[in-house]
Amino acid sequence: MSAPRELRFTRSGQARLFWILAAMFGTAALTLVAASLHREENPGLPHVAWALPPLLLAIAAASLAAHLTRHAYIVLTLVGIEIYPFFRPASRMRLLLWPEIDSAEVDQAFRVLTLHMDPGKTSGLHLALEPVRNDRRQWLASAIMSRLGSQPRRSALPDAQIQAAGNAGGHDDDRGNDGAA
Repeated sequence: MSAPRELRFTRSGQARLFWILAAMFGTAALTLVAASLHREENPGLPHVAWALPPLLLAIAAASLAAHLTRHAYIVLTLVGIEIYPFFRPASRMRLLLWPEIDSAEVDQAFRVLTLHMDPGKTSGLHLALEPVRNDRRQWLASAIMSRLGSQPRRSALPDAQIQAAGNAGGHDDDRGNDGAA
């Protein structure tokens, strides 16, 4: 079996909010439709057309959530790191080649990944890891640190997470998942 050629991380952590919004708007639309069925008995109840705005919002939120769950945010390839922004990802995608990146750091809460482009750490890129699911953030950090040949700094990662990152090896967990979201 050949090694994976890329690791894909999606915005599935960000999609959770939109799935919840879709459910809330869908429930509101269903409630308005159910209430409108009794309009003949009580003319004060809303018309069935009032269910249309929350239904359209539910469809829009579900569509956005599905898009965020399916499409990549960060892709680690043999060439470098592909970063896809939230708006217009096809035209604004950014590719950072591995030789361009000097070092990387992750904050203790795994919320921000900092890629330094020079040894003096005067230029670089901050990536928010909030859109990535919590259980995938450590895999992402470990994969980048191991590719750059640097160990996670003790000040950047808690001791238990450093040990887990060191034991990750091929970035496979015990269930055989490869960390690709």
